[in-house]
Amino acid sequence: MTIKAVKKLRDDPVFFAKLVMGWTPFPYQEKLLRANNKRIAALWGRQSGKTTTIAMKTIHFIYTHPGVTVLIVSKGLRQSMIMFGVIANMIMSTSILRRSVIRNTRTQIEIKNRSIIVALPCSQSGFNLRGYTADMVIMDEAAFMPESVITSVIFPMLATTEKARGTGIAIMISTPWGREHIFYRCYQNPEWFTQHVKSADCPLITEGYLREMRGLVGELRFDTEYNAVFREDATALFTQDMIRGAIEDEFYDARVAKNLPQLITDNELLAYDGQFTGEHCMGIDIGKRRDFTVVSIFRKANRTVSKELWRVIGETKQDEPDVEVIDPAWVKVYMKVFPLGTLLTDAVKHCIWLTKKFSIYVAYIDQTQVGEMPFEVIRANFPQLKGAYLTAQEKQNVMMSYYLMVEERRVGIPYGEEYKEILAQMAEQQYGYSQVRQTRETEDTGEKGVMTFWHPDGRHDDILWSDALAIYGVAQEAGYRSWKPPKR
Repeated sequence: MTIKAVKKLRDDPVFFAKLVMGWTPFPYQEKLLRANNKRIAALWGRQSGKTTTIAMKTIHFIYTHPGVTVLIVSKGLRQSMIMFGVIANMIMSTSILRRSVIRNTRTQIEIKNRSIIVALPCSQSGFNLRGYTADMVIMDEAAFMPESVITSVIFPMLATTEKARGTGIAIMISTPWGREHIFYRCYQNPEWFTQHVKSADCPLITEGYLREMRGLVGELRFDTEYNAVFREDATALFTQDMIRGAIEDEFYDARVAKNLPQLITDNELLAYDGQFTGEHCMGIDIGKRRDFTVVSIFRKANRTVSKELWRVIGETKQDEPDVEVIDPAWVKVYMKVFPLGTLLTDAVKHCIWLTKKFSIYVAYIDQTQVGEMPFEVIRANFPQLKGAYLTAQEKQNVMMSYYLMVEERRVGIPYGEEYKEILAQMAEQQYGYSQVRQTRETEDTGEKGVMTFWHPDGRHDDILWSDALAIYGVAQEAGYRSWKPPKR
């Protein structure tokens, strides 16, 4: 190989991708690969090839920069490992690159020139990132990471290597989620290299597939995940920032580190000869003809969360992420979405079985309409079960009890590809007020009537209501304050 070709391999990641990896990127991928900026914010839709592109950019960087450290950081360990897995597979499947690998584990890969890639969860405090000096940090799904970790841990780390070695590269890549976050501000910053790629821009994705996905996931989720636009409905009950605050780290990362899924599975329950101890609450939403029956179980725990910005303004110590412990809190540990067409008796039997596998101290079920029979049968085997007739008033009580707990960050939910429906149903839930007959009392108080809730046509909210019923039981047992209208 000529000196000119070697220089081009070093300087041009697109040439490197074609010659070494045998991969020809699309034009929009070439643009990101060739971006030399030290600050990059990429907003890409699903299936557009962002993971492969970032993996290629990372591989080129470590093979052309001896002795560098690249951190792949995301909200949770599982997400970081997905990106890392793509990088490792690309290296190990290319013989010329594979020969240079001297260490390869589930979360680290090191090559002969002393360059290393490490996959880490960011955690709420950034504790997992301590001790590293990074030349490049890739923040995967950056919009879901705690802002305080990015500003107080990652950027100071990069400032050190930028001055000492001329590296210090920050790459944020994410689907959009909430405007009150540093990812949105970086994406809007003219000093950053920014790129917006819709799923439709990928030549491998057909219009038919996109039409199908639009119908399956609904307009809000489609715009967010496939069109990659920041969107939040004005009548949404839960803001995207509230939902981000409910995403739990520590509990689920501990399970992923043991090679377990984030939520406990039926197979895990079958293999466990005994009952999961601790305090658990259960919510059961009975599906009607076109709806799913869902059961959710939460465990009493505590949550370590990053403080919200308004709580730390004015405090003297700003060089460390501010965290607080929420105690008590309830973390989701189990969920079962029964397929459409499942016999109600089979769902009932499964719920009774769950009461024997978990130590459940309170459970609520939607007793409305077809819920009467399941309520009676389950209660005969589990007397702690209580029923809720979901009238308009009771729906308000149930959902707003859940809202309060989410607002106070007392609820922990998983984040990941297989759990996106949990977040989607929260983001899609709309609210309004029913009309009330004006009386002297309502004229004086300005009462608007009972809150009403709905979701987009063709979508579901079964998971949301099973979660809400479980947490409603906690609120009832603990005597938490009653609902209040959402702040806007």
